[in-house]
Amino acid sequence: MPTKKTRVKKIPEIEQLLTATEVFYLGGQIEYLMRVETADPVVYDDGSIEKDLLGYCLFHMKRLEERLRRYRLAETQCDRLTILIRAFEAKYAKPEPPKLDSEDRTRLRRQIEKIEAVVTDTLTRRNFAELTPLEGVLDYKKLLSEGAKGFLTEGDKEPPSVVIHDVDEAIKCLSYGAPTASVMIDLRAVEGMVKELHRTITGKKSAKPWAQLLDEVEKDIKSKGEQPPLLLGYLDYIRDVRNKADHPDKVFTLREAEQIFMHVIYTIQEIQKL
Repeated sequence: MPTKKTRVKKIPEIEQLLTATEVFYLGGQIEYLMRVETADPVVYDDGSIEKDLLGYCLFHMKRLEERLRRYRLAETQCDRLTILIRAFEAKYAKPEPPKLDSEDRTRLRRQIEKIEAVVTDTLTRRNFAELTPLEGVLDYKKLLSEGAKGFLTEGDKEPPSVVIHDVDEAIKCLSYGAPTASVMIDLRAVEGMVKELHRTITGKKSAKPWAQLLDEVEKDIKSKGEQPPLLLGYLDYIRDVRNKADHPDKVFTLREAEQIFMHVIYTIQEIQKL
């Protein structure tokens, strides 16, 4: 008499919870790969991908792939990243390897942009071991999903990409309970806009200290009889925040960081109007 086969019930795979540290490293690897340029090294000169837990482009591609797999993030895009990694290994992981060519750089950038979009969307809904979006004055879910481009790319003028990037990073810090870090990145974003405005006024880049650039920009605005009260008021406010932030023991509360974030956005928007 035939025996009845026992159906083994498959135990569902447990989703590994992310930690704040892992989110930090994940973001760092995405940022590194987004900034890779044509002619950058892909591996070491002897063809090695990794040395003492360090490496170049291919190293970070593989580490990003590992983290995406570990936390089951952007699975479809991760599969495509794996295919790209295999192609890079075949082309670059050899003695005296070529530098990254423009075609591969474009392929990599497009893939990382897709991964970043999917991961960002997932992180707004995912359970975390150490962090969940805060409940504050701001709509953090909307901020995380729309990012800086949601309120800084309206109209004809768009801030430099580095400014948009800094505002996005500030949003992440603010959303997950790091208000002091958020303020520091906010200030860097305003500094980027002031440098861009100074370059527009003078026609050249400058390596002058931020405070000196700010003074020169304000002086130029006033000398032309253009005194937009909102912008000048915001710049004074940012200068005051910068002075407070320069003290090594200064710690910002969530409420302070939220207020500073909004003033930074208003400052950037006013500069865009000039």
